[in-house]
Amino acid sequence: MGAWWFARDTYLFFHDSFGWHSWDEDGGQIEIFIHATVPNGPNAQWNSGCELIQFSTGMMDFEVLTHEFHPCHHQQR
Repeated sequence: MGAWWFARDTYLFFHDSFGWHSWDEDGGQIEIFIHATVPNGPNAQWNSGCELIQFSTGMMDFEVLTHEFHPCHHQQR
């Protein structure tokens, strides 16, 4: 349940602060996988090929999600 609230709060932060409309500027949906095996590190990563963010167990929180969401947006610009 926390993942949903963190995703909502992250979206609202970027929308309210910078006028972003999701990661692709077109209201695109993003998928979040928790309890995932993250190959390039111990916590989380953005997977551009699948348009999803993966989190290792125990790493899902607002700060980590916001950190991962930010590069998603800039890859699309």
